[in-house]
Amino acid sequence: MVKKLKIVIAVYYWPPNSDSGVFRWLSIANHWVNYNVDLTIITSKNPKILNKDLSLLNKVDKRIKVEHVKGWEPSANNNKNNINDVFYKKNIFNKMKLWVRANLFIPDAKVIWSKNVLRKFEKFHKKNKYDILITSGPPHSIHLAGLKCKKTFGLKWIADFRDPWTNFYINKSLPLNEKSIEKHKQLEKKVIDEANHVVVTSPSLKNNFKKTTKNVSMFTNGYEKKIISTKRNLNNLVYTGVFSYQQNPVLLWESIKELSIENPTFKNNFKLEFYGSSSKLINDIISKNGIEDYVSILGHKEKNHIDNIIKNAKALLLLGINMRNSNDVIHGKLYDYMAAKKPILAIGPKESDTEQIIKDYNLGVYISFDNKFLIKKTLFKWFTKNEILYNPSNIEEFNRKNIAKSYLNKLCSLK
Repeated sequence: MVKKLKIVIAVYYWPPNSDSGVFRWLSIANHWVNYNVDLTIITSKNPKILNKDLSLLNKVDKRIKVEHVKGWEPSANNNKNNINDVFYKKNIFNKMKLWVRANLFIPDAKVIWSKNVLRKFEKFHKKNKYDILITSGPPHSIHLAGLKCKKTFGLKWIADFRDPWTNFYINKSLPLNEKSIEKHKQLEKKVIDEANHVVVTSPSLKNNFKKTTKNVSMFTNGYEKKIISTKRNLNNLVYTGVFSYQQNPVLLWESIKELSIENPTFKNNFKLEFYGSSSKLINDIISKNGIEDYVSILGHKEKNHIDNIIKNAKALLLLGINMRNSNDVIHGKLYDYMAAKKPILAIGPKESDTEQIIKDYNLGVYISFDNKFLIKKTLFKWFTKNEILYNPSNIEEFNRKNIAKSYLNKLCSLK
């Protein structure tokens, strides 16, 4: 039994929100209360939700106290206004929206909500005297609230980075002016310098932050439990989750189109199914490439439904970020795919953290975005010859129960 701790976690993404940022902290929080932890979650009262899953509310342990904080943000009343749509539809109105978002809301559009979290925490702490505050970003504005709380109350503060900050692909896609870029760098450095400890989810980000501080640990997103397959559909390649403008695998579409023309077996056996919030972008891509017969857009599904889908797929498609210096982003779906014990076809930037995990644990094939020959060759082997070399190694270290225990042990060791 670990030492009893009173911990508060400030995290924007929480049930019934079902975006990818939810599952890591939902799982860790549920595990922590089994270790005699008094746990409070501070989250958004009126979040901008792209996808909702009401069943997730039933997965929050009753011992967890959840407090909601209201906050205004740009386009808050339009939950369907996906930022990736704004990147994709390059009209003058969207360009103006991006400029305002980039340069007037620093570090992000949730900055007003984060300030409200600060005020809420000040009231809570006076009554509860928490031992540790964890701020989890994105949105990284929440770390500024954590910084202020540490200075005001002198409690231990953990800055938890589920994704990079200044090097994050969303930031690099925004029309930031030089002054704004410098402001982001200053704020990120201040957070890293002042936090009692920094937690990241990828090796490359850990190595980058270690240039600034020695107080950094890595705890990956992980998976909740293994997904047991009951049958195998011999035809479908499955992709789950949001598909963004920055992930577009141009050479994959070309390969599918060419193989469907060149090989009757591929034409009859191949099907790519997209489940998630892909919006207008993916539909336009499919139409442009003339591959409507081979790619299906099936929309957002609840987590339980997705688990059933991936366990019955022949293989699973993982797409990284098709931008320079994006090797430190590991998408959470990698671990869900891992739990399903199905071969992964991953396409991403060269020499990425995702590539290393797939190779080290024999999870499938990793191909760089610019390697059309290998993309096409792999599709041909998997969907015409049925030649899939897949022999995963022990993945138990990525079980979130083990990650939660290691994370909590690190908190207990902080002086």
